[in-house]
Amino acid sequence: LGWIYFSPPKSGTEVWFWHSSLGWVWTNESLWQEEDGAYLFSANLNEWIYLQEKIYYNFLTNQWLNL
Repeated sequence: LGWIYFSPPKSGTEVWFWHSSLGWVWTNESLWQEEDGAYLFSANLNEWIYLQEKIYYNFLTNQWLNL
């Protein structure tokens, strides 16, 4: 993902982080699948996305996009 800024988690299983292309996103341990990817909630889009390496799926537009 390159450089990201993490906000301190309120519990050991969830985290907010900022990415230069995605903005603020939230995820938790149960949504992160190490081998496949991760479901993230995008604060900018107010929508869920699915991240895989350097691409992500935008459920709002039903499109795969590059980071």
